[in-house]
Amino acid sequence: MMDLRNIVRVGIVSDVSVSRGEVRVLNPDQDNKVTGWLPVVVPRHLKNNAAALPAINETVVYVSLGSGLEAGYCLGVFHEGAAQ
Repeated sequence: MMDLRNIVRVGIVSDVSVSRGEVRVLNPDQDNKVTGWLPVVVPRHLKNNAAALPAINETVVYVSLGSGLEAGYCLGVFHEGAAQ
């Protein structure tokens, strides 16, 4: 059985692809390993055509699919101070 800590993770955005709506996330607790490109979940993207992607160095929460860091979804950014 998979440990929930390996599915729901917190990391720091290391790269952003605005054209694809994806980010890569650095994992300080995993020897600074970086995820594959993760699609960012955004509200109402099709109706308003404005997607606010996380910026480099912002702390995000994401879900990892499978056993590694290759696939998943970025769920969003923590407000400053929320992760402390």
